[in-house]
Amino acid sequence: TEQKGKNLAEKEDLEEITTLVQKVRSDFNEKLEVVKSELNVVSSTKTTLISEEKDSVINYYKSYFEWFYSNVSLSPMATSEDNNHVYEVLADIDLKYTNMLKEDAVFELFVSNQELREAKTKLRKITMESISSDTVKFLFAVVEANIQISFCKSLIDTVKEITAKESYLKKLAEESEKKSNAHKQFMESVAKIYAEVYPEQINFQRKCKEHLYSLAIMN
Repeated sequence: TEQKGKNLAEKEDLEEITTLVQKVRSDFNEKLEVVKSELNVVSSTKTTLISEEKDSVINYYKSYFEWFYSNVSLSPMATSEDNNHVYEVLADIDLKYTNMLKEDAVFELFVSNQELREAKTKLRKITMESISSDTVKFLFAVVEANIQISFCKSLIDTVKEITAKESYLKKLAEESEKKSNAHKQFMESVAKIYAEVYPEQINFQRKCKEHLYSLAIMN
């Protein structure tokens, strides 16, 4: 009887220990799931931030070059006599500049790489200084010449007096020459712009690549 009592006590102790172990195990598993969930949130947040940073670099890079090329790729304007087209080009340049500023704000929010930030700032500064007012000056020279050319052509078609017609033909040739000279001066300024800006563009491109590669490794 004494042995039976002892065996019963041991059985009860074992059951109590088993219950305790199961409870500890259950508590541990619950806490482990909480930790896993928190780690997943942290990992997901990190991945999202890295993705946003990558996109901010790529989008700014694209917006800068879209704006830059809209300022220097204007040769077709030299032969255009449609001022509405010229105004559309001016509006497009302004739109691309505004878009670049928007992308720059996002870039500044996500990118902390100091070398890349400095390369970006230096590139935009030297580009602004190089382009200056050359683009606007050229396009408004085209607009002014087109107005005069259109006026002369309308009068040439209507006047009958030879001397007057010759006068308008001469004026037409002069305005066409002004337009051609404005284009020539603009292309000379574009060559200068490329000489000044290109080294900084290459540097910025290299810094962007380096940073994107580093983000890919982190991700």
